Amino acid sequence: MLKYTELIYKMFAMKKFINIITMAIALVAILQVTGSCSKVLSKDIAINNVKLQFDIEGTKTKAGETEDVLYEGDLDINITAELEKQGLSAKNLKSLNLKNGRLELVSPAGFDMNVFKGMKLYFGDNDNKVIVAKANEVKNNVAYFTINASGLKKFLNNDKIHITITGPRPIDNVRVTLITDYVVNIGLL
Repeated sequence: MLKYTELIYKMFAMKKFINIITMAIALVAILQVTGSCSKVLSKDIAINNVKLQFDIEGTKTKAGETEDVLYEGDLDINITAELEKQGLSAKNLKSLNLKNGRLELVSPAGFDMNVFKGMKLYFGDNDNKVIVAKANEVKNNVAYFTINASGLKKFLNNDKIHITITGPRPIDNVRVTLITDYVVNIGLL
């Protein structure tokens, strides 16, 4: 009789062990499906070549040695139109990130863009301004920005972001174009 009781006890213990293993496997499967669902339920969309042309007034004497505001205004990213082309809505916007940026010369021809090395790009107004990029490299007379910040959705207002560009002021008046690329993440439900 004792052996029979021991056998029943071992069977219940084995059944409990099997149930625990089954629940653990089920939990892992659910976590994997949930992670996959969040990827399936959102989509990254590239918004490339957002352009802003502006003039920088020169000092007329010598290149500036201080950091001046070279441009301040609103940058129209036009996310809504791009999303509507793909049948999506901006109301499901989850995130906005700057992918890369560059500053290209428009005029005068032959101007040396190296003067803009160290230029900074800020997003937000004066009360909530964050540096998002800095021009650390000039190649083929184009200043390239290194991205310093992400999570820029909070600065987006009616498809526009208020930007401030600072840096050393050149001697001559210069016309440049800021070209930026973004990645937006949209919830599909």
